[in-house]
Amino acid sequence: MPGKLSRGLSVIHKCSDPSSSLYCSALQFVDSDLKYIGTTAPPRYQCLENAVMENIATGCTVIFGEELRQLFLEAEATKMHMHDWWLYLLASAFGNVVFDPEHLVLYRRHQDTVTGLQLKSSRTLMARLKGFWGFIFNTRQLYGLSQAVIFGKTYDSRLSPEQQKLFSQLHRLHEFNHLWDRINFAARSSVLFNDKLDNFAVRLLVLLGKY
Repeated sequence: MPGKLSRGLSVIHKCSDPSSSLYCSALQFVDSDLKYIGTTAPPRYQCLENAVMENIATGCTVIFGEELRQLFLEAEATKMHMHDWWLYLLASAFGNVVFDPEHLVLYRRHQDTVTGLQLKSSRTLMARLKGFWGFIFNTRQLYGLSQAVIFGKTYDSRLSPEQQKLFSQLHRLHEFNHLWDRINFAARSSVLFNDKLDNFAVRLLVLLGKY
């Protein structure tokens, strides 16, 4: 949409360190005839604890600085589940994330589209319960965990001790999946989804050994 790039650049240049900042914005969903469907729900969390679990930075909306670009190039592209998600991980771990609630991109959503993006207008209880069961049976969530483990290994020497602790917990869960690791994760992990039901769902899946 008009003004997307200029607005994004203006926002990112206002950051304390534009070079390590990531800008992303909300989306306006349209159907195959470009008729309005809804907009993305603004995220409650924009942090590493969220980035290891889900992505809020849709690729067609992002603008990022040179430092993030250099860090991105250090990784093997074939090991990334989603490139925009990897950028969100980088900015959350080593920089700054700015989410613009202004929807500056039209995102065509077909009837059979499978996407984790949530519409602001679909936050009814029934819609959220439907999303909960979709989460439970969506094996794509496993890719998020494996990607987080690879990310932790790739940038381990750059991570803070607290960040290393988070990735170590995810690594143990992914590689060994012992009962105690699952209980410890469900009870004490700091990971965050933007939807409370998803937070419950992932802990349930972990306890059941399904994540």
